[in-house]
Amino acid sequence: MKHLFGKVAFKVSQTEYLWEDVFLDAEIRGEWPPIFQRAMESLALIARAEDADELPFTEDEADAAATEFRYARDLVRAEEMEKWLKGWGVEFEDWSLWISASLLKKKWGTDGLDLSVSWDEEELGKAVYTELICSRKLGTFLTDFAGCAAVLASLRDGENPPPQASDEELLAKFPQPLRYSGLRELDPQVLRERMLLVASAEHAFRHLEESALNPAVVAAKVRANQTAWTRITYQLLTLPREDVAREAVLGVKEDGLSLEEVAADAHVEVETGTRCIDDFEKPLRDRLLACQKGDLIGPIPSGGHFVLVSVLDKTLPSPSDPVLLQQARTEILETLVNRERDNRVIWAGLS
Repeated sequence: MKHLFGKVAFKVSQTEYLWEDVFLDAEIRGEWPPIFQRAMESLALIARAEDADELPFTEDEADAAATEFRYARDLVRAEEMEKWLKGWGVEFEDWSLWISASLLKKKWGTDGLDLSVSWDEEELGKAVYTELICSRKLGTFLTDFAGCAAVLASLRDGENPPPQASDEELLAKFPQPLRYSGLRELDPQVLRERMLLVASAEHAFRHLEESALNPAVVAAKVRANQTAWTRITYQLLTLPREDVAREAVLGVKEDGLSLEEVAADAHVEVETGTRCIDDFEKPLRDRLLACQKGDLIGPIPSGGHFVLVSVLDKTLPSPSDPVLLQQARTEILETLVNRERDNRVIWAGLS
């Protein structure tokens, strides 16, 4: 991780934000514990595999996993992969171990692992950094913090600047001690300055969250999504062929069978749940727009199969629904932050 320290991650206005700022912001957001958890799981599984007589995956499966990793990141040629590893400061061996650990997690799972082992600090640090890079979680850290920095610049330029906070209030946002020990190795005065810069951006983001999401704006967002956020409580049956699906419809409509009985005859399971109309695939979504409670919809082609949907309930969105209010708040905030990030952030890359 120190490989990135001192390098510019992005710039907003005249302010340069370094990679250590991105890591510090993850401290405020509480993002580090899951990374450490997954890294320790990887180390524990690798240790178990070394003690085992036989690995639970083949060499072909390992090669396929490595190829899938490379192609997902458009690293088709060997030299592209080498450049990517070098750019992020990840050793080939550490990447290979991460691939193996990923396969072990799929084969063995992580239940019952002893994570209380006192791992060598250097070994754990490598595993944490490799997990951060290879899982793409660092990209999430980066975009989240860049959004906060862009919001800070926007509020400072506008008519609604965030209220002043003392240095002590800003520094109190960080856990003590910092979770990633590498950050604590920075010069104390430099670390303090970076922490104040990062905490100011987070402080601005929380101010935007409180001021922009007033009840009237949120309620208006819910009303604007009356159709998309209408919720359907349903039973859904997926069948392999259209003739089987049509026979199932006849069983329900003419023979009075329940969807569970039809599913039992076809040796398939019924999916029961509640979703907003927008969460369904388009052909089914279009039919659900005009449905009523009690309707049986289908068969409708979907992914090479045919689905039937029994509509158990249909609920229009309400500004008092806490689930939809939270969805509205999330979408409003994402729109505001994405706009500021797109307009203000200049990405630096790794050069």
